[in-house]
Amino acid sequence: MSEPVIQAKESLLRNGDFNDLLNHWIDKGKVGIQKELYENFLIPFMNVGVGASAKQDVIAPKKADASASYELTFLCELRPGVEWSGDSGWLCILGGSEVLMSIELKAGDSRSLEQDQARLAAGQPLEFKPIRYRESLDQLGFDIDDTLTFEVRGVPNNPSDRRSSVLITRIDLQLKLEPLKLQTMRLDEQDLAPDRTLYLCLGATLGNGMDDPLDMQHYLSFEPGDGNAWQGTKMALTSPGNPMEAVKAAPDWGVDQALTLPWSLDCPWMAEDKTYEFSIILFNQYDAEPYPIDVSLGHHRLAFGDEQKATFYPVLEYAQSVRLGVQVVSHYTRQALDGRTVNWTSAGQGVIGAGVTDEQGWVFFDFEPKTAGDVVITASVDSPYYASGKVTCDFAVKVLATDPWKALRAVVGTQETAWEATGYPNRGSNHPVIVRLPADSPLRGTEFSLHWSGVGHEQLGVTVNPPLEDPLPFDGGDVLWTLTSEDRLDGRFELTLQCSKLLLPSPGKPMSLARNRLRVGEVREANKFPIVDEEESVLLRVQAVHYLTAGDGDPVSNALVEWVTPDGDAVYDVTGAGGWTSLLYTPKSTGDKTVTAYLKAHPDDTAVQQDFTVKPVATSPWKDEVEIRLDAVKVESPLGMLCRRGQTHTLTVVPKAGSAWIGRNISLHWRGNDPAIGLTPEDLTTPKALLAGGVEWKLVSNKDDGISGLFELELRLAGLASVRELSGRLLSEDLTEEVALMLDQIRASLDARNLYPCLGAVHRFKVLPNALSPLVGLDASLKWSGAPADSLGATVEPTLDRPQVLSDGGANWTLDFTASTAPGEFALSLALPQLKFEAIAKPMTLAHNRVRIETWRGAAVDPVIGQVPAWMWVQVYSHYTQRPVDQAPVTWTGDTGPRDIQTTVDGWSGFDFAPKTAGEQRVTATVISRYDDYPDTRPMMVKALASDPWEGVLVSFDRQSPQPLGTQTFFPRRNTQHWLDVTAPAGSVLFDKELTLGMTGTGPAELGIRFEEPRLGEPRLFPQAGQTYSFKTGDLKDASFGLRFSSARLASLSPVNAMSLGQGEQALKIAERQRAHQTLLWGTEVSEQITVISAISGRPMVGVTVTWRSPDLGVKQSTSNFYGVAKIAFVPTTPGPLELTASVGGELHSASVSLPFFLNEPRKIDSLTSPQPSGPEGAWVSATVNVVSALTGEPLQGVEVEWEYPDRILDSTYTDENGNAGVRFRLAGIRRTWLQAAVRGGYAGWDVQFLEFELVPVNE
Repeated sequence: MSEPVIQAKESLLRNGDFNDLLNHWIDKGKVGIQKELYENFLIPFMNVGVGASAKQDVIAPKKADASASYELTFLCELRPGVEWSGDSGWLCILGGSEVLMSIELKAGDSRSLEQDQARLAAGQPLEFKPIRYRESLDQLGFDIDDTLTFEVRGVPNNPSDRRSSVLITRIDLQLKLEPLKLQTMRLDEQDLAPDRTLYLCLGATLGNGMDDPLDMQHYLSFEPGDGNAWQGTKMALTSPGNPMEAVKAAPDWGVDQALTLPWSLDCPWMAEDKTYEFSIILFNQYDAEPYPIDVSLGHHRLAFGDEQKATFYPVLEYAQSVRLGVQVVSHYTRQALDGRTVNWTSAGQGVIGAGVTDEQGWVFFDFEPKTAGDVVITASVDSPYYASGKVTCDFAVKVLATDPWKALRAVVGTQETAWEATGYPNRGSNHPVIVRLPADSPLRGTEFSLHWSGVGHEQLGVTVNPPLEDPLPFDGGDVLWTLTSEDRLDGRFELTLQCSKLLLPSPGKPMSLARNRLRVGEVREANKFPIVDEEESVLLRVQAVHYLTAGDGDPVSNALVEWVTPDGDAVYDVTGAGGWTSLLYTPKSTGDKTVTAYLKAHPDDTAVQQDFTVKPVATSPWKDEVEIRLDAVKVESPLGMLCRRGQTHTLTVVPKAGSAWIGRNISLHWRGNDPAIGLTPEDLTTPKALLAGGVEWKLVSNKDDGISGLFELELRLAGLASVRELSGRLLSEDLTEEVALMLDQIRASLDARNLYPCLGAVHRFKVLPNALSPLVGLDASLKWSGAPADSLGATVEPTLDRPQVLSDGGANWTLDFTASTAPGEFALSLALPQLKFEAIAKPMTLAHNRVRIETWRGAAVDPVIGQVPAWMWVQVYSHYTQRPVDQAPVTWTGDTGPRDIQTTVDGWSGFDFAPKTAGEQRVTATVISRYDDYPDTRPMMVKALASDPWEGVLVSFDRQSPQPLGTQTFFPRRNTQHWLDVTAPAGSVLFDKELTLGMTGTGPAELGIRFEEPRLGEPRLFPQAGQTYSFKTGDLKDASFGLRFSSARLASLSPVNAMSLGQGEQALKIAERQRAHQTLLWGTEVSEQITVISAISGRPMVGVTVTWRSPDLGVKQSTSNFYGVAKIAFVPTTPGPLELTASVGGELHSASVSLPFFLNEPRKIDSLTSPQPSGPEGAWVSATVNVVSALTGEPLQGVEVEWEYPDRILDSTYTDENGNAGVRFRLAGIRRTWLQAAVRGGYAGWDVQFLEFELVPVNE
């Protein structure tokens, strides 16, 4: 490393060593420059002759005091001439005209004239024998900014003495300052304690000069303590140990500037992410003790690149914890930093957790609050760049004592109700769901979304506005969703609320969708006057119809009915087909009776009341006088007259023995109006004589236009006020037409087609007569066959050995399969014993028959035609068990037609979609519930690619020409930095997708390979400009490995790009630069540098050994720094042309450059003469100087001679082939003057001689 020249211990007197002739000095009389040997070196000095003087003004930068002192040192020899008077020379210090100090310049030991003459005769310079002088100026009492004149005076004038002279050099006036005491050290925008380590940051650089706000240098400045002597001075910085000379300063290292001005420090990022320790030393321009500062260079200014804030308010009563997280990065490079300890603290508790960042710089903390309220959790990581030593990030966490959902209410109409209370949306209507929380709820300012579970809203025909799962702001007021339903299907579902700031959703709000608003439709009063002593029953019927805003709708099935009679327990039923409900009421006594039906759409509904009046009679004379038969069979309750459609039946009235009614007229009539069911009684209303053998009527029914139903007839006897009421049933010959089976809402006929009950379900199984069925009042029973119920884990209520009486609402059984775990087959058979009817067994297949798509996963990739397919998935759940269903068939439909794929044990069905055409494709997954044949469908969109995007990808290794990915093996070298540039053609689908670099074969740890960001396995969005990956190989072993890529939307990995890592020479070269051929004066230092760069990438190469060769240098080596610069400096000693050669590399890859020079021979003025050294004022005179080689004595041609003569400027002249150069000028009006001839490039720099000219008066 080439150390900078430190501008310290600066002499207040300029050119005190006279290397620059007499510059800065004002001379008078015979004053010139000579050189002689001193301590074996030729040094120049000022020769002040008799009566001559030279002076220089100095402005005092400070007042001398305890913190600042002045010291003058110099070498001086008073060399007496033969006629020396014995007087001394003087060095005087004047303040204006006042002499402040006089230093006597005394003669030293006498010189040996013989020795001097011998040296001169031998062509050797004389030996300079000075006295060392050292004087303090502190006592002189001058003040700051005073002008001091330093005047060197020769011995006084003496006409007879023209040889005595004062020889003086190395005049050094030092200002000695006290040690620096800093008040503060300012780095960028912060003040730091002066005694602390200075933490500089990798990446604090102007970088590539682009307008990136993170491209910034450090700025360092200093503020000395009050009254410190360094104030108002300049200083320079040096950086011993500067790693690879990477850290640059402006002003440059060693260049001074005002102490309080800032230095910019450029700290580039280096390949090795480690900490570098070195020093910065402050050097004052004057004589002061250097001030060292310890420096640490690394990732010291940390930042939080990303944060994971509290995503919800933890609830204390549930002991919830919330996850917080930070990503620690470098402030300058934004590089994620692993292995950094992050502490988590809270006020009052101190450190509550700690963690270490992972490879992506992330660390997480699960905060478990102990108290409720607004809590601030602080994440901190050591960041020594800052004066505080840390960088922090605050996380505000709102901790709730209790669950705010407990205060959740639903508003129905104008009334608040419990959220958990069942809601009853009305089919075919709008239903508002109004959510209310207290105005001061902690959830104010959050967002709510409504979620649905249970029977799907699509199946029920319900739309929700705003849409389900869309967030709505909660500002403390009510939040409204509107459910708009078609009049399609009853169903139960559940609504839950999710809050953007709560972990758990609200409790579910059960919802029962049905025709939940009703009114009374048709009413059918008592069909007769029941006879009490015959225990006759009357049939009461009422219809429930759907009430809508627009008017009445369809009949309502399954409405709740409570029948209240005056002399018995309430009877509970539901409406059946056509919305009808019925009651067979048997009065116990006479007198008008009121029977009331209360109808409700649901349990929480307000009942609609319908009253019936029943007028029972105590007895009837008919029972004692006649017997009534149908088809010769006595008519009895509850069956009554049983007629079949399409048949003719005979109604016969036979008098009992001894009846007084024989011979009287009897007639048959409709009770009320003709029921119009296709039944025609013959001889209706026609009186017939009641014979002892009886009287009969034909009841004729037409099969084609007959309607099943109840009918009412009455017999009238002439002269008798009491009539006999007859109830009848007209039924189809095929009783399967009279009744249906219902599994929940699934209607089925009495046939051999299966029904599909479900594992885990509780089903309602109903035998449901048709509307206004003639089967009302008859018994119905079920028979179980196939796999026994207990083997299936099933229970039935009521038990199957208990027949039920059919009402308009049907006969209901509950089939409970909640304990069932395995599929099974069984059958249920309906029996109507009074009709001697048993239906065909209804097959029942028990399994997971009601299923839905619980979740789905669309294609994670865009498939390429003819390559790996894209997989799509759906997971099928049981509606009842809420668990995955195995072996459920899923139909997948794409551009290749449908395909069934069964689910696995975890409920997943996967479809490997291999498209045939490019572009957007629609794929649907459908699962059908055998329970109700409802298809649950999920459409998914897939983008099919016509060609493989990897085919267009190009890679460039170490800036070589790009090659198609995977087609060429690259050869990285050990212990070398390499670059891989990846590009894709315009319009590539890879752009703006996450691209990840992977490695195959030998792993990075085994090879010591370290990737910079983006790192191995780290996904990054692929920009259209391409992506560069850089990595440094270790020096561990040779091996083969491969690099390949994955893209977020491609199923296939890229082709592998083979890499062969081995030892070998780096392909280096020396950067070209403009350089002119240099001609050097004797004694000039050669200072050269070259820049070593990669022959492939053009990047600077650090740590490269450069071999320098030159005859006077020999063979020397230096090492390139961070910028690839290697330097050399030496002083050549062989005159003539020479070459300095710089070489890098080895046998296979090498580069060299030759730097030509020409070194002039050392020059010497052999003589300075004039043909006429005297004359009158203004007379033209001339002089000739002869310049020769100091080595050979040969004349030198083309040497510039600089002339100096009092009161005028003389142009330089150049020597001819004989080494002569002349000058011509007019004499000055001074009696004695000296002409100075000076040439550069002597042994001691300048070589000078003087020639005296004397003014001759005109009268002489």
